[in-house]
Amino acid sequence: MTEESTMTFTIPTAEFVEQALREVEWGDRLIGYMMTPTTGNKTRDMYSLPEAVQFLFGTKWDAPLLQAGYKGGINWVDVQQLVDWLRDVIGDVELADAVDRDVLGLGVYREQSMALLELFTERMNQYRAVRDAAAAAQAEAEPSE
Repeated sequence: MTEESTMTFTIPTAEFVEQALREVEWGDRLIGYMMTPTTGNKTRDMYSLPEAVQFLFGTKWDAPLLQAGYKGGINWVDVQQLVDWLRDVIGDVELADAVDRDVLGLGVYREQSMALLELFTERMNQYRAVRDAAAAAQAEAEPSE
């Protein structure tokens, strides 16, 4: 993703944020893989957007991935499945469209991961700001004792 194509999302409502951050059922989970040279691939089921964000950005790209003895690995998810999950399960069509447009065409997974990081950082910051504003408004509306 280049600076010229930086996406600005529509500010979501508090209800939208709560819906997007909810825990989903087993049949609606996102499946990723933790790929390590020492233990092989392990399936990782994700039941919420916050859980998926933690997983997606758990790869330490600056680590010595190919050095003998390194025990870390790569957290991988099929980006097309991520787009579908964001759109159809989470309900964040804008984020899904941005990932589809800005990430799917990138060839190397590391590049995809870096582009995802930019998009998700912007969107999660919006979610946080909306939640904080809603909490502040609720606290202000409650009578003091």
